[in-house]
Amino acid sequence: MVKLQHSISSRISLIIISTILFIMILTGILLYLYESKQSYIQLKEDANVTLKRLLANLKTPMWNVDREEIDSLISLEMENNNIYAIKLYDELERLNVGKIRYYNGDVGNMIIDQDIKSLFYIQKTIEREHTIIGNITVYFTDAHLKKSLRFTIFKIVIQIIILTIMIIVVISMSVNRVIISPIIQLTKTVNNFSEKNFNVRSDLDLENEIGILGDTFNSMAQIIEDYSEHLEDIVEKRTNQLNKLNKELFIAYDQMKKELKIAQKIQESIIPKNLDDFKNIGIGGYYMPMALLGGDYYDVYKIGENKLGIVIADVCGHGVPASLITIMAKVLFNNYSNKDKTTGEIITMINDELLNIMGEIEFLTAFFGIIDFDSGMLHYSNAGHPEILILKPNNNFINLTANSPIIGFCKNVDFLTESIKIGNGDKLILYTDGVIEARNKKNDWFGIERLKECVYKNKHLPAKELVTKISKEIYDHKGNNILEDDIAMLIIDINFDFEEIDNNWG
Repeated sequence: MVKLQHSISSRISLIIISTILFIMILTGILLYLYESKQSYIQLKEDANVTLKRLLANLKTPMWNVDREEIDSLISLEMENNNIYAIKLYDELERLNVGKIRYYNGDVGNMIIDQDIKSLFYIQKTIEREHTIIGNITVYFTDAHLKKSLRFTIFKIVIQIIILTIMIIVVISMSVNRVIISPIIQLTKTVNNFSEKNFNVRSDLDLENEIGILGDTFNSMAQIIEDYSEHLEDIVEKRTNQLNKLNKELFIAYDQMKKELKIAQKIQESIIPKNLDDFKNIGIGGYYMPMALLGGDYYDVYKIGENKLGIVIADVCGHGVPASLITIMAKVLFNNYSNKDKTTGEIITMINDELLNIMGEIEFLTAFFGIIDFDSGMLHYSNAGHPEILILKPNNNFINLTANSPIIGFCKNVDFLTESIKIGNGDKLILYTDGVIEARNKKNDWFGIERLKECVYKNKHLPAKELVTKISKEIYDHKGNNILEDDIAMLIIDINFDFEEIDNNWG
């Protein structure tokens, strides 16, 4: 509290003292300049009067005037402290009488003519009946003037200092009564309150900011006192509410978890498990969602007696919405696949149906192919999906790149159908972007080249074993990094010549 009082009062006093000192110094400078100017003007006027008086008294030729009388006349004028020296010359420019004031203020005679340095001087000739009978020079000094000015300034400074002290005392007393004392009182109240004496209140009755502060403290103290008195009841009430909400949340979470498990089982059911039903064709598949529900899926199914449909798709996003769209996509591909339709026509119908149901909300990329066992042709449409690889027996890779836009973006778009000849020994590698975009700790992707290298090195493995090998390579590459996307792969081995096939291929 002492520090608070000292801090506020000292700062206010410092401001007041600084202001008054500034005013005092400025006033002293201005006053000194003004008095100096006025004194100099008055000195000029006195000089002219003095010279006129001397000239009037010296009209008689100096050889006819008693020297003692002249000396007495000049000595009388030297009583003026502003006169430094007087020189009287005869008509032959000879020094007749000379008087000078010494540093101690005494007046003495000049023995010889000497140069005089003064503030200014006035020189006039003495004439009678138009005849020059001599001249006189009066020298003036400002020593007495400066001494008088210094005394005047000193008196003013003393007066201002006394006035300053009086003002400081008055203001300090006022500040202490109006500001410091109430703040000290309020501080004591707050300190007492901080010691858990919640019933203390400020009794300041002031109609100013400090009074408002005291009232605000009282309101706050009342609220805190009420809370402290009913704290246990409030805590118990809040605890019961939290327990109830927590129980409801747990029930909702448990219900959601069960529903997600059901959704997961439904989504897993759309991924074909038994891929051994197709003779002379080896099929291996792998699917790993990054979360409980994913947005990737693949499918293999018969179309008529001599065609095989293959699909791999990647829905934008994850979770429940993506999983629902994969289920819809599976149903639509199976329903719209017809032996008389091209892959482009089938995807066009699926695109329009999805937009009718979902609107322009979600989209997916997909590779859809139909293997025709009569012609040995693979007819396909790649709707914005990563390139599909075909490893030929001569160890060359053929890339089936995207030839159509993504599905679900907009209506009235063309999905193209292209065809390629396939034969015995070919390997078809279908995958989603989660395969090639798996990252390691160095942030390096698994990449398409590493995928090709893995397929090439293990080309002798059947499709199922090759899928397992590639998935292991992916997990070895990413290490402890979490999956950033779903992973889906589908590998198909062509193990016969189409010329030798009969209708019992599947």
